[in-house]
Amino acid sequence: MNFRFDVSLYVIIGFLASIFIFYPVHDFVSYHEYIGGAQVEIYAFNTSFDYVVHKFIQTIFGGRIVGSMVFGLVGIVIGLCFYFGLKRFNANQRIIKNLQSEIDRDINSIIAQGENNRLEFKSSFRWDIHRNAVNKGLEFTVLKTIAAFMNAEGGSLLIGINDNGQPLGLEHDFASLKTKNRDGFEVALMTAIAMKLGTPQCSQVTILFHTLEDKDVCHIIVSKAHKAVFLAEGKETKFFLRTGAGTKELNVKEATEYIADRW
Repeated sequence: MNFRFDVSLYVIIGFLASIFIFYPVHDFVSYHEYIGGAQVEIYAFNTSFDYVVHKFIQTIFGGRIVGSMVFGLVGIVIGLCFYFGLKRFNANQRIIKNLQSEIDRDINSIIAQGENNRLEFKSSFRWDIHRNAVNKGLEFTVLKTIAAFMNAEGGSLLIGINDNGQPLGLEHDFASLKTKNRDGFEVALMTAIAMKLGTPQCSQVTILFHTLEDKDVCHIIVSKAHKAVFLAEGKETKFFLRTGAGTKELNVKEATEYIADRW
């Protein structure tokens, strides 16, 4: 079912529920609230059931326009809230299911796939083995891949693995940090995500560590985002998308069209 049909269905259900359930319940409550008062109309009925039926017939035949409009509007609002709440719940359930499936997979079987639209390898997070020094440009490359996964269907990024799937480890990355271990690495990575992609995007990332051939490897599981994710670079923000086994930067026109179609 498409979006318009789904919304319309919940609006109609909400409206009908309000007219056929909420409004009669209101009349039932009203009967018992005023039975001891001076409500002559209520005294004309022996039971609350008779009163509710009478009022319901009036509603059906258009005798209570204002009340029907009010309760109908309330029903529509409830229907819309239920629709969007259920949609968000289902989306979160799919994310949890996919995440659990990814966590349960064996790391060697993941690496054996090779890089694809849902998987990429990076030799390091911030240590440039050619310069033998920290290279902030490498951090940007990692964040670019994470943003691209978020804007697509999610994916996994393995750091400490070269392009051939061989484990290189995170020893040099650890050594470049204040806290020289897995915890320090995770803090540095999450801090970079918060600063460059936005703090809310941290919830889209799960970080695991594995040991391969006595070397530490970081497994970053990225969930697809609920809205467009932009990567900050200086005073600019850029939009990246995972396409095939690579990451592509979209220009303004391409990004606008993609965002409009996806979200």
